Amino acid sequence: MIRLEAGDAVAEVDAEHGGRLARLAVGDVDVLRRRYDETGRERGVHEWGCFPMVPWSGRLGDGRLRFAGTEHRFPLNHPPHAIHGTTPGLPWEDHGHDSTSAALGVELGPHWPFGGTALHRLLLTPAGLRLTLEVHAADVPMPAGCGWHPWFRRDIHAGEPLDLRFSPGAMYRRGADGLPTGELVAPPPGPWDDCFRDLAGPPTVDWPGALRLTLDASCDHWVVFDEPLDAVCVEPQTGPPNGLNTNPLVVEPGAPLTASLSIRWDVATR
Repeated sequence: MIRLEAGDAVAEVDAEHGGRLARLAVGDVDVLRRRYDETGRERGVHEWGCFPMVPWSGRLGDGRLRFAGTEHRFPLNHPPHAIHGTTPGLPWEDHGHDSTSAALGVELGPHWPFGGTALHRLLLTPAGLRLTLEVHAADVPMPAGCGWHPWFRRDIHAGEPLDLRFSPGAMYRRGADGLPTGELVAPPPGPWDDCFRDLAGPPTVDWPGALRLTLDASCDHWVVFDEPLDAVCVEPQTGPPNGLNTNPLVVEPGAPLTASLSIRWDVATR
């Protein structure tokens, strides 16, 4: 585990388990769902921390990718779909770290037919955390997408539940198969497990009386999953679920896909 510290903030980075942010704490406020629950049960690879999703984010319909006239199939790790890319369960290599920053890299895995690598950088300051992702092609162009999947705990103090402020202008209609149909509609009231666009401003995750996080990302798509009783996911992504098939971004050798996420915090005066 790589430990970063800046002011009252602590971040722990788990290279062995998907190159993820395993813990983020500001003062006495621990904001992320941890690897083990309160009974000691280990959560699944997609159920904790804040992990990078590469070379796609969200669902890939039926685990199938059609690109350049060829169909490729991937393990159905969230039947009937493949989900969250190839790397959340892989060990990432430590490319160097110090007390406030870390860089991790990974090959995109044996199931990804195009080769390529990803690089995850993290920089902690007393006022915030900046994450950046790069997805690099090897010798041939390839489709790609990326993003982050943070699990924010709902309750960090008794009586201070999480308050999500999120103002999207449009939502992708979700079909019976759980995939976006391509139609954009006005967002209904939650709970959600949906993809949104055209935000009026950065999302905020607020625990009244304790801490407020503001999420700024270069990504133009956001998935919000707020159905669980104990956590909320607010996920910046470079495209919608199944985007490798419907809205493909093509990465050329020497010209990586890049994305960034900044998490800024304001600590309540108590």
